[in-house]
Amino acid sequence: MLPAILPLPLLAADNDNTLVVTAAPPETGLNELDTPAALSVVSGDDMRQAAPRVNLSEN
Repeated sequence: MLPAILPLPLLAADNDNTLVVTAAPPETGLNELDTPAALSVVSGDDMRQAAPRVNLSEN
């Protein structure tokens, strides 16, 4: 099952700030219950907003 989703080509966008990951489903089809991975989209703004607001070395 795992070799069916590998290799995953990684493509850098023109602005070098975006990483695009692409994959093709196997010829037998793809079932979300059989897929051993989860993907999420996280933007730079999301990461900046999730950054800790307090530096522990300041305490």
